[in-house]
Amino acid sequence: MYVFFLIDSSGSMVKDRQIAYIKGLIEQTIARYKSKRIKYAAVALNNGDAELLSAPTLCAEEIINSLAQLTTGGKTNMRAGFGMINQLLKSNIKEHASLYIFTDGKVNAGNTDDPFGEAVLFYKQYLTGIKQTTIIDNESGFVKLGMAEKLATSIGASYQHIQQTPLSPMIGSVGAVCL
Repeated sequence: MYVFFLIDSSGSMVKDRQIAYIKGLIEQTIARYKSKRIKYAAVALNNGDAELLSAPTLCAEEIINSLAQLTTGGKTNMRAGFGMINQLLKSNIKEHASLYIFTDGKVNAGNTDDPFGEAVLFYKQYLTGIKQTTIIDNESGFVKLGMAEKLATSIGASYQHIQQTPLSPMIGSVGAVCL
C-alpha cells in the first residue's frame, strides 16, 4: 500500500496555524499505522511550485523529519503538485495508492490564466487511476470560499472538512481523516 500526502504549504496556510495542524495530523496518522507495511511519500506546495519532501519510504521517521522541515510561503500550484505525484507513481502502483490532499483550495499559480482548471485537467489526464483520492479542506475564517470542495467535486475525489479549534487542535480520530 502506498500513501501520498500533497500538502498545501503556501502563504495562506500560515493563518490560524493550519500547517502546524496538518503536520500533527499526518504525524499521528503515521504513528497510528506504524506496524503496517505502508510506503509514505510527501510533496509540498509552496512558492508557486512543488517540492518533494520524501520519496515513497517505509521509514516513518524519514517522513516525519521531512515534515518538521516544511516551510510555508508563496502561492499554490496544484498542477505542479499533481505533476510530481505523477512522477512518483509508477503505473503499476496507482491502483494500490491513496492520495490525501491537504489544502484550503486556493489554487492561484500555474502555467495558464486558469490554474484551477489546469490542475483539474492534469489530474483527469494522468491521475484518475489512483485507488483513492481525498481532499482534506482546512479552510478557516468567517468567510469561506469553498474552493477545496469544488476541487474535490471537479476531480471526483472524496471530501472532508476539518476544523481546528483553539481548545482542540486535533479533532476526532485521525484514522477517520486519513487511511
